[in-house]
Amino acid sequence: MFEASDIWIMHADGSGQANLTKDKQSNWGAAWSPDGKHILFNSARDGRPHLYIMNPDGSGLKRLCPHSNLWEEYPDWSPDGTKIAFMTNVATGSWVINVMNADCTGLKQVTQGPGEDGGPRWSPDSKKIAFTSNRTGHAEVSMMNADGSQLIRLTSSPKDTSFNSPDWSPDGTKLLYLHSLPHSGEIWIMNAEGSAQTKLMDAYGFGDGPVWQP
Repeated sequence: MFEASDIWIMHADGSGQANLTKDKQSNWGAAWSPDGKHILFNSARDGRPHLYIMNPDGSGLKRLCPHSNLWEEYPDWSPDGTKIAFMTNVATGSWVINVMNADCTGLKQVTQGPGEDGGPRWSPDSKKIAFTSNRTGHAEVSMMNADGSQLIRLTSSPKDTSFNSPDWSPDGTKLLYLHSLPHSGEIWIMNAEGSAQTKLMDAYGFGDGPVWQP
């Protein structure tokens, strides 16, 4: 069901590349802990995606929430280190976002669908979450408070395109995101409340989610 893949690490100049998981199953969705001491990711080594945590050298690998029966995918750690957001599959074609404490307590489903809500990204102050949702029929960038309240859709994409993969600027005032076109992509930027949506550059090929330098 899932293609074999691993989590790798390297220095910023591309040197020192190392395979951290060395697993025959799928491992993906890596996210750093705010203190840089751990890597959080999801793996299908148990049959369905669950969250795992390890040290930056691949040691200390363990399942984060061993008693969870949820489908756990694409996690993001809040900058204050207290909470983790992730997406989970609740039915065919239905994905929601959950938030829990970093120790797996206090689990709360913060979106209700319909459709697919995923790719959560915490704001720098840990108060809001930007994410991608296709509840309108195609993917758009949305934002909500960390508890799921005050959910708003920020983009309206033209036909046969989508806006997705938002990432916050370090000061929390802007969002960088991807405009996916039928045969290419574009990188866009907007103010965090959705104004001043502006194309920055072409992203030729399939494209992937842009990220800010911390």
